[in-house]
This record gives sequence, structure tokens and C-alpha cells, in this order.
Amino acid sequence: MKKFLLPESGNFYKANLHCHSTWSDGKHSPEELKKLYKEMGYSVLSVTDHRGLFSHYELDDDEFITLTGMELDFDERHGVNYDDCITTHICAIAKDKENFVQPGFDPTYRVPKMKWSVDEEKRALARPFGEPFRDDHWHMYVQYVMKTLRDNGFYVTYNHPTWSFENYPVYMNYTEFDCLEIYNHGCFMSGYDEHNGKVYDDMLRHGRRINCLCADDTHTDRDLFGGFTMLKAQSLTYDNMIDALEKGNFYGSTGPLIDSLWVEDGYLCVRAQTPVEFIRMVSGHRYAGRVASDDGTKVTEARFLIKPDCYYMRLELVDGSRRAYTNAYFTDELLADR
Repeated sequence: MKKFLLPESGNFYKANLHCHSTWSDGKHSPEELKKLYKEMGYSVLSVTDHRGLFSHYELDDDEFITLTGMELDFDERHGVNYDDCITTHICAIAKDKENFVQPGFDPTYRVPKMKWSVDEEKRALARPFGEPFRDDHWHMYVQYVMKTLRDNGFYVTYNHPTWSFENYPVYMNYTEFDCLEIYNHGCFMSGYDEHNGKVYDDMLRHGRRINCLCADDTHTDRDLFGGFTMLKAQSLTYDNMIDALEKGNFYGSTGPLIDSLWVEDGYLCVRAQTPVEFIRMVSGHRYAGRVASDDGTKVTEARFLIKPDCYYMRLELVDGSRRAYTNAYFTDELLADR
């Protein structure tokens, strides 16, 4: 009997869950972003401008919705030289569409780069809650902010660790988040190897039960349409998109598309919508797998034996430089109904 890991019924909705508009340091207005993304087949956009939580529901229609979000940053003290600065960036998406209350909002914050901060009309839209967050790059404080956001109804992602200069001893301190940005297109296009499968495995192998997504981190035209998340749900509503995020009913990609993902007869199985060069399985110990054809033709399906002691399994569908990433699935849950 098949046990579907991505729901058998429903629709896939293409989403970019990290982008910036002219409200902060982006090139395009929210209206322009909608037009650009909708024309490319996207259904969901979260405009995560820096440090400001603002809705853009006036852009919503029957085929396109926005999710209320923001990005926060925590910088190491660096004086005038930002190039050597270690930083932490996180996105927070409001789970409740009616939640406009921003924990830690600093009403005195004014930076010309973040245009909402010097625009009195935009600033007036903010709804502060609690003590303002500082931008201190100290792992205990970042943990505190992540937890505060989650406790107040936000879905939290940890962003682009490669660009942030955060290495193993730093990022392994973080536990209070829901999802890793396994690929960031804006950073990749700037020259960083922002395919972060190794970071994901580090965290998973040390007990984190988190998901992963891909995003554009849009600032300019160069950052458009390179990393996306496919959310599976019955219909396009705010609540359904949040439900898909919370239940892990999604995958991230830079190109390849997944048709279905399931467990059957003790195997983890996947089918691609279009052929790929190979399909790789990564697990929680030295058990891995790779399915490719002997004659060099592309493949669409793969199955991997679920070994109870490998802790978790995740898949990558690779087609040249483009990849799709599944979330990690934990073997105690995969085998629970057998």
C-alpha cells in the first residue's frame, strides 16, 4: 500500500517565499513583482522586506496570493568593513492572515536603504509588539528572536548560511526555526555556492527535524525565477499555503519538478514530471544511493530501500546544474505504519 509523502490529491502551487521590493532594497515595487512572477506561472509570493512586516493583500486575486512576511538580520560588529562581517538572516511568515503584529519592531529604526523606515506613511502601518529586537550577532540572542517569532505565530526560515559566512560551529547553535533555505538564487548569482545540502545534513544528523526550501531572495532582475518552492494543497488560500508549510507538503527546486513522492513496500519512491540526469538519496549515516541509466539517457523514477537505522532520508533530483530537493523524511515515521 502506498503512503504518500506529498499529498496524492490537490494541486502544486509555485511560490517564492523570499523577496524584496522598493519598500526596502529591491528594484521592483510589490505590484511589479506580482506581474513578473504571475507571468512566469507563480501563484504565491511573500514580500519579505527587511525588518518590516507589511501585508500586500491588495495584490491578491483568484490565481495569485501573497503571504505576509519579513526578513531580519543580526550582524557581527564590524566597523566600516562589512565584507568580513558574519551575519544571520531569517525570514518570518505570519501563519495567520490577520496577524499584523510584529514582535520586536523598532519604531525609531531609520535607514535610507530600507525605504519604509523613512516613509512616514509606510511606518504608520507597522504594529509593534514587545521590546525592540537588537541586531546583535550572538547565537543565544538569535535563538531568542527565532523562538519569540515562532511563539507569536510565525513560520521561521534560516537563510543563505554560505553568503552569511556562518560555518559549522555557528549555525549548529540554532534550533528554533522551521526550515532551512537550502538554495538562495540571489546569493548563487552573486558567486556563492548557495546549494546548502551539507548544512542541511549537518543539522539533520544532530537531531534537527526541519524542512528545506528554495527561494530567489529577489533584489534585482538577476535574482528572478531561479529558486522556488512547490506547495501541494487542495486550493489556493492563505490558510492552505501555511498548512502545506507546517505539514511539509512541499519541495524546493531550481528547475526539476516532482510528480509524486511516496513509501511502498519498505521503499522510498519518487517520480519526476520530466526526466533528469540522476536521482540521489542522502541519509543520516553512510548509506546513500544514486539512480541513473547505464546508457546515459535520463530517468524519471527511483526507489531506495528504507533502512531503519539510517535516521532519515532525503532526495535530490539532478539535471545538469539544476536540482530539486525533497524535505528529509525520518525512518521512524516512514516505517511507523508497517
